[in-house]
Amino acid sequence: MQVTGKFIDVTKGAKAYSFEHPVSITYTQDLEKLSEPSDVKVDKQVEVTKSAQTLEQKCNYLMEEISKKARIYYIATSHTWKTWQKSWAMKVYCRNLL
Repeated sequence: MQVTGKFIDVTKGAKAYSFEHPVSITYTQDLEKLSEPSDVKVDKQVEVTKSAQTLEQKCNYLMEEISKKARIYYIATSHTWKTWQKSWAMKVYCRNLL
């Protein structure tokens, strides 16, 4: 079953993407400001690094990686955008809610 989730980019507003698993994804420009909920135990952490890609391409790439994993139900995501390096960093915290 397809569930619609939203990537929220604070610099460009909200964009909606479709993916297989019910996930919650939030962007923040400051990694320090993204606090992990106290009741979330991180089962798996995925760190993705790419270069010279648009935000939409990054989101699509991340969704492809997520869809390869069978039981991901919670994701808290943060990213930094360094235009002078044309690079980005994204950390994905995955949790099985069952």
